[in-house]
Amino acid sequence: MHSSLYFTLTLCFATLLALAAPSSKSGIQKRSFIVKRVASPRLKARDGVEEMAKAFNKYNIPVPRDLKNAVEKRQLKKRQLAAANRVGKRSVSQRGPQRRDDMGGEQNVRLGLAASSSQRRSQLAHQRRDSMGGDQDVRLGLAASMGQRRSLHPRQDQDPAAEQTAATQQPAAEAQAGNQTQSKAQGGDQNGSVEATPEKNDAEYLAPVKIGGQELVLDFDTGSSDLWVFNTQLKNQQPQQPGLQTGGQSAQQSAQQAGQLEKAIDSHTLYNPQQSQTFKEVPGLQFKISYGDGSGAQGTVGMDIVEVGGVQAEQAVQLATSVTGSFLQDSKNNGLMGLAFSKINTVKPEKQKTFFESVMPSLQEPVFTADLRRNATGAYEFGTIDRSKFQGDMVFTPVNNSQGFWQFTSERFAVGDGQPQQATAGGQAIADTGTTLILADKNIVQGYYSQVQGAQNNKEVGGVTIPCNQQLPDLMLAVGDNMARVTGDQINFAPIEDGSAECFGGIQAVPPGTMGIYGDIFFKSNFVAFQGGSNGQGPSLGFAQHA
Repeated sequence: MHSSLYFTLTLCFATLLALAAPSSKSGIQKRSFIVKRVASPRLKARDGVEEMAKAFNKYNIPVPRDLKNAVEKRQLKKRQLAAANRVGKRSVSQRGPQRRDDMGGEQNVRLGLAASSSQRRSQLAHQRRDSMGGDQDVRLGLAASMGQRRSLHPRQDQDPAAEQTAATQQPAAEAQAGNQTQSKAQGGDQNGSVEATPEKNDAEYLAPVKIGGQELVLDFDTGSSDLWVFNTQLKNQQPQQPGLQTGGQSAQQSAQQAGQLEKAIDSHTLYNPQQSQTFKEVPGLQFKISYGDGSGAQGTVGMDIVEVGGVQAEQAVQLATSVTGSFLQDSKNNGLMGLAFSKINTVKPEKQKTFFESVMPSLQEPVFTADLRRNATGAYEFGTIDRSKFQGDMVFTPVNNSQGFWQFTSERFAVGDGQPQQATAGGQAIADTGTTLILADKNIVQGYYSQVQGAQNNKEVGGVTIPCNQQLPDLMLAVGDNMARVTGDQINFAPIEDGSAECFGGIQAVPPGTMGIYGDIFFKSNFVAFQGGSNGQGPSLGFAQHA
């Protein structure tokens, strides 16, 4: 009897163990399968390669072949992960065609994934030409001489007759509103500030803006002059399939692309002009911005009350009806606040003032400042210079705004506390909060990295890389007749891949004859003031070391 009872208990215990053991058909195994298909966070995160290519494309500078190849490899890997992710979802859910794919990266939203191998080859070939510079290298090549340097403007499709600036002619949007742009206060007493929050790797700094009382987070960009936003009109946008014939798309593919586009748009905060009591539609005005990588925005224009940190003005607001490329994928960014000069505003037939130009007469001081910090919240402030934010004296340099930028001479540099060295004579640069890296004269880049042990021109990533554990010297850059310090710790941008011992350098070279672009790497070392000019004085740029 005891043996029978022992046998029964043993059998029950074994049965319980078997039930507790994971089964190939268990939910745990299914969840594990899905997790393995999730796209790598490394590929979704921004890195130096993408940021460098983004800056080149922003200004339609021909993309070097090695950088072009590096970006294509990353995009190919994204597409492969997207395809594997869809296969995994279909095998698990049996609903593959109906599932939205949010792992496809920007190319899947803009282009979709071709159904056949022949379509896929056609798609990739077209993307290489349009998105990565290809044929544009000949079409958009820069003049070799400094005197013939072409503008760094995005392609605007602007008529020559429309080059008249908003500063010298009343914009049509303001005329439609019935008066010149009116600010909240006419006594010159406005000032205010907003926080500037960095995304991963300080790829961009985003700040809140109220338009018609609705708050959106925008990228403040001193390298452009358009205030354009994601808005409810985008609900009518149709998927675009560059390089593919619409007739070759199956209904299933079209539905998938429409779903991806809808999801990308819904991930943004949308401004709704119909919910604004102060919005005024302005018929006849339109804008179109396109960059070298195929991304861009276009749409209509209206007037509304725009407020930044309590500073407000009635302002032209560009309402995108179509947005493509990386703008769609950056769900935290709901548009651009351009803070350069209206000469490069893309609204047709008449250019519009920037927000700073609109509020400048009503500010305590005709100035705004950029206080950007590494991996920390900074601020943009209008109407005053907070002297507690910097140390020592702030020095100012006259700005040449003839091309629409905060442009200055930069023809000298020094490494650490060494003697100043000559870069290209007459070299020019612009201050651009909308660019992540510093893109500088080749002589500056070569002279700096020659003093960094282990630095190399890495063809695999299309730029200079450095050992991540290398202590870097400071770099001194000429801003007019003054020298600005960029601390070495800011120049070590980020690993080229997660876990890599090689890091992408925060300073990279531009082609000969191209103006330098001093982006956020520069700003993270310096408190910068953008002085609009007054009392007969032109605009100027001030800087000092962070406090």
